[in-house]
Amino acid sequence: SVTATTRRRSGQVSRVEPRLAQRRVEIKRNEGRKRLRTLLALAAVTLATIGAMAIVNSSWLDVDDVRVTGVVNTDPMAVESSSGILLGDPLLDLDFGAAARSVEQLPWVLEAEFARSWNGTVTVEITERVPATVLNGEDGFVLIDASGRQLEVLETRPPGYLPIAGIVAAGDVGQPAPPEAQAVLRVLSQLQPQVEDEVSQVVIDEGVVYLDLLSGGRV
Repeated sequence: SVTATTRRRSGQVSRVEPRLAQRRVEIKRNEGRKRLRTLLALAAVTLATIGAMAIVNSSWLDVDDVRVTGVVNTDPMAVESSSGILLGDPLLDLDFGAAARSVEQLPWVLEAEFARSWNGTVTVEITERVPATVLNGEDGFVLIDASGRQLEVLETRPPGYLPIAGIVAAGDVGQPAPPEAQAVLRVLSQLQPQVEDEVSQVVIDEGVVYLDLLSGGRV
């Protein structure tokens, strides 16, 4: 009986061992397939990264043209130069925030908005400032906008603006006018057209703004 039992156990071992061996083979094959898939995925990501870097740094995605729109009183070449964007620069490396801040330092520029297209074109849309009045200057007449920024020096007084006495523009264009100009600008912004037609000039004296009337009176 011991011999029979041993034979039965021996027979069971002989029948189980091939299945265990096959299972081990399948497990190893699955592990090999997983490693292969992982290696293939890593290779694909690496190739894609290398390809993307090659494209970004190639001439396919660089600046081919800079177009400036919305300018009337500003030289487009000055906008392009101030932006710091050069032909051949990579499109994806452009810092539009810094470029806009630089362009907005130009005297007439109120706002600069940048956009890029994948054909290599960078577009700069300019919103210019609007003159509010004219100050006497050392070398002519200086246009200023409602914020008090000095926009441009003119040889002759432009029509349509009230003469202002008691203030002389100082500094370069692009810089703010003297502080007294703010009081004049506030007064002018409140004048109705029919009232402005009765004023011959605006005078500022010791911080007080006066309106000289065509009729001879003073307000």
